[in-house]
Amino acid sequence: MIRIRDKPVKPFKRTRNTEQKGVLFHRAILMSGSALSPWALVQEPSRYAAQVAIHANCSLELPHSYLLKCLREKPLEVLMSAPIIAQEFAFAFGPSVDGVVIDTGEPPARDAEGLSAIYPPFLAYPPRSKDQNCRV
Repeated sequence: MIRIRDKPVKPFKRTRNTEQKGVLFHRAILMSGSALSPWALVQEPSRYAAQVAIHANCSLELPHSYLLKCLREKPLEVLMSAPIIAQEFAFAFGPSVDGVVIDTGEPPARDAEGLSAIYPPFLAYPPRSKDQNCRV
């Protein structure tokens, strides 16, 4: 049972009238927002990571691999108790574009010879159909 403001809300009740044979799509949930919005991603995630590292007494001068090792060795309570200062209406933790897991969208810088090795040239012809006047 779902509750909204302490009042029970019954889920949609199925009846014979709502079930149609051969229909694959029945309902949808519409939600606003877009992953392309600037507020959908965390801005400057390294700043928030530094705040957690300072609170956990991990040196920011360490290489990233050692900093991660230091943070992984800390108890969860220490990491969760870090006072994070974020901008108003902004998230400190969430998705971010790091260039490793999520691509930045910028193509790698390669010369023309390197690109031809990765993407060999090819020719494409439209498929032939029974109707020669038809162009695909």
